[in-house]
Parts: sequence; structure tokens; C-alpha cells
Amino acid sequence: MNLASPLLETQKLPVRGWRRAGQAVPALAIALALVLAGGGCSRVPFIGKLVRSDQALENPVEFLLRLDRADVRPGDALVAYVSIRNLTSKALTGQLPDASSIEFYSTGSGEAVQQIWPVFSSQEPMGEVRDLAPGEIWRRTFVFTTPTKEPGNYRLQAIYHLAPKGIESSVGPVVSKPAAFQVTDVRSFRRDRDGILLKEDAIAIAKAHLGRPVAEATALLVTNKAGLFDWWVTLAIDPGDLKAGEQAHRAFFVSPYLATVVQTRSAKPYPLEEQAPPLPVQITPPAPPE
Repeated sequence: MNLASPLLETQKLPVRGWRRAGQAVPALAIALALVLAGGGCSRVPFIGKLVRSDQALENPVEFLLRLDRADVRPGDALVAYVSIRNLTSKALTGQLPDASSIEFYSTGSGEAVQQIWPVFSSQEPMGEVRDLAPGEIWRRTFVFTTPTKEPGNYRLQAIYHLAPKGIESSVGPVVSKPAAFQVTDVRSFRRDRDGILLKEDAIAIAKAHLGRPVAEATALLVTNKAGLFDWWVTLAIDPGDLKAGEQAHRAFFVSPYLATVVQTRSAKPYPLEEQAPPLPVQITPPAPPE
């Protein structure tokens, strides 16, 4: 996935969130427990009553949620796609889909409903309002790094607020159908409690991308121009594998969200002997897997 690909023409892929999962669940979300748990899957809660999902004409917008894949490994990023379509014959004024206008909730077998947050840039404007023409569709991609920590069967569901919170509107929240996903028991990557890829795993990804013996490696978590995090990995190639006149160091930017190398050409080697600058967040490694 290209982090630079435009969404809604001008918006970028959200890849960092600042609010933690596990916060208090609003009253509307409590009704999601029945749907997420598997009871009444043909019905979705809507502004104080239950409305069948096939009664689309009662809602001015169609709100759809789907996942890029239903099977993920522990540590994988979960990528979700949402679309919002105007079902009326008139233009609607509504919020663009972002981490403030859409709430996401997840649950596993026998677990309580938990709000989870997509990752997004701290520089991204939230709550922008625009006109949605008749039949027009807004689409948005969201990335999650926290709901795949443990193996199990899960469901993800979302609530879209057409009107900004605190503003009265004749249109209530619109709830998507739940999307099921399974987390298998083979771990792919390790992440901290905020969903950030661990330093050691970022180095391992860069080493695999280089495909040559490495004598020394370092990695720094830095903030790029878009307000997103990158692991800046510098590898010192083993002297025995160097060719005459070849540069000894290679540098890569590794996405701490998607766990892939996202850039190599403009990544300059970071001096291995220098100390890392202070970071805007504290990275707390999780307990080693059993």
C-alpha cells in the first residue's frame, strides 16, 4: 500500500492515532454488542431504534465497511475501507470520513465491545465538512495496528456521524454491518502497546530487504514531513561482502504501521555512533510471547 496515495483527492492515508483503545464506550455503541456478538446480524442500531440494513431509503446515506482480508496474523496491520454514498436527490452537507467522524468498535468471542482507533497523522485536519452530491461516494482507507494482538475471531463495526458532534441534525449516526476477521496463531511482527512496530523487527525487515550480510544496524523512530512516524534504519554491510569502492552503509525507512520498507532512495545513513534524539512518544515493548 502506498502511503502517499491520495484519499478523497486531498487527504492522506491515516497512520497514527494518539488516543488509546479501551476508553469508555458511548451509549449508542452499547447496542453494537448484540450485533458484534452475532445476535441480530441482519439489523443495525440507528439513533435509538433498530433499523434493518435493507431499509436503506430510511437513511440519507449508505455507509459500508469492508476489510482488505479476513485472515491476519498477530502483529499484522488491519486495513479497512469505508464508503459513504448519498442516497437522496439533493446534496447533503456532511463530515468527511476521518478518525473523528467515524467511530470503530471491535469485539472477540465472549469479549465486551471495545472502541479502537485508526492510526492517523497529527497534522491531519479533523471534522471537515463538505457537500456530498446525489449519488456521490466518499471513500477512505483506515489502518489499525492494535486489534490483532492475540489470536481469535473478531468483528469490526463502525458508526459514521454525518453532522459534527454537538450540532443538532435530523440525521442520526449511521452504523455499518459488522466485518468479521480472524487472527491466526502464527505471529508476524511484535508491536508496543500503542501498535508501533518494535525496533528489532524494523531492523529485521530492513535486513531482509537488503538481502546481504550485515555487520551492524541501528534504527531511530522519526517523524516525517506528513506528521507520521518512520523507522529510520541504517545497516552497515559486512566488510567481507563489500565490493571495491562500494558504499558501506545502506539506509531505509520502514513503516511502523504496515511493517514494510516504504522508501530507500532518499534515506541517508544515520551515523551509527550518534545517540538517538528524544522521541515525542515513549515506546513500551510488550511482554515476550510465550
